[in-house]
Amino acid sequence: MGKGTKKIVFSLVGIIVAAVCVVVLYYLISEGKLESSGNTAADESEVQKLLEKDLDTSYPETPAEVVKLYWRYNKCIYNKAAGNEKNTKGLLKQIRKFYDTELLEGEGNSWEEMLKQVQKEQKEYKKKKRTISTYVVQPNSTVPYADLDGKEGATVMSGVLTKEKSKRSQVYEKFVCRKDQDGKWRILGWKQTKDANDIAYLGDK
Repeated sequence: MGKGTKKIVFSLVGIIVAAVCVVVLYYLISEGKLESSGNTAADESEVQKLLEKDLDTSYPETPAEVVKLYWRYNKCIYNKAAGNEKNTKGLLKQIRKFYDTELLEGEGNSWEEMLKQVQKEQKEYKKKKRTISTYVVQPNSTVPYADLDGKEGATVMSGVLTKEKSKRSQVYEKFVCRKDQDGKWRILGWKQTKDANDIAYLGDK
């Protein structure tokens, strides 16, 4: 075999090896067994931003903004913080600041019970390779307000798209918010809905 032929053979072998490495890396990333450094950095950045956010001095001013930020935290806790107990606890502590005192004092809503439930759901998300793909929240300009137990109340619609492998599911949830004694909007509760009149609010931009 001549020198020229050997060079061609070695070049072809190198190309094949490189191609195999690319395919293997793609498989590991797609299967969730390996994350690219870029995505990891972005994930950590989002987690840190939300952990460091001072909700005492920069709390959302409208009920729609409260629900929107609530979903941003939830997307982070299920998509990025799973498996990291410290970050999960930190994010959950922030999420609980959106809740009305009445909700926090309700049955099954203690810190320990909520943390246990979140960690259980994180494992389920990971097992099923499920992620919160995106979410949309009703514009504040269309939010209906009403008296709620002597305080100002509001209902806010949201739609959440989850991805599970190639399957996508849309869930609509209706949030009830109430102003506390400091004038801040807190989440009193929420429920899933399929009511077309409720869902229509998401189309009003």
